[in-house]
Amino acid sequence: MRLINAPPSPFGRKVAIALREKNIPFETIWEQPWNEATIVGNYNPLAQLPILIADDGEVGYESNYLLEWIERRYPEPPLLPADDDGILKAKQLMLLSDGIMDSAAMVIRELSRPPSNEAWVARFRRKITRASEALNDAVAGHEFAVRDRFSQADIAIVVNLKMVDALTEWYDAAIEIERWRTRLPDLAAYVTRIDERPAFVATRPRPMPHEAPVYS
Repeated sequence: MRLINAPPSPFGRKVAIALREKNIPFETIWEQPWNEATIVGNYNPLAQLPILIADDGEVGYESNYLLEWIERRYPEPPLLPADDDGILKAKQLMLLSDGIMDSAAMVIRELSRPPSNEAWVARFRRKITRASEALNDAVAGHEFAVRDRFSQADIAIVVNLKMVDALTEWYDAAIEIERWRTRLPDLAAYVTRIDERPAFVATRPRPMPHEAPVYS
């Protein structure tokens, strides 16, 4: 199995973590989809990463679709609860964490083209604040986000919030009036703890050292 990915993509990282948590062997192809010689468009009509190529040649793309594909093709160990209510709760938390990441990207995009629209920035900051508060409520007092068992929800929450940290550092952007770690110590402790799992440590973002695809 091959995973075409681009560091420091949080989307590809989610897929890589799921594969590692299920002990599925895979090879990583590090790509830069904006390069003229990229192979990304050969596998995904949208020319976006990540892309997963199964051993039988089946191709899938888009991180949430790939998480679902992995779960259905490789059900053990499960990364979703067994009951419908648990699955729906996990998907809702994944949606919130994806929304935080998307909102952070929108804030940075707006702040990078002065004069920025303050009302626009404030709107997306509110999204980040409210969604992170909802995530804090979900994990406070629990080892994991749903049913006290590691799941896709934990992958999405931790990967997305760690990327918000990285974006804030890289762009020196005031994404929030107060940083989420300061406001929400329960969520901060949960993210720090989960991010020490071996699958997370092995997939931490790294810079792309080469122009051409790199295999690892």
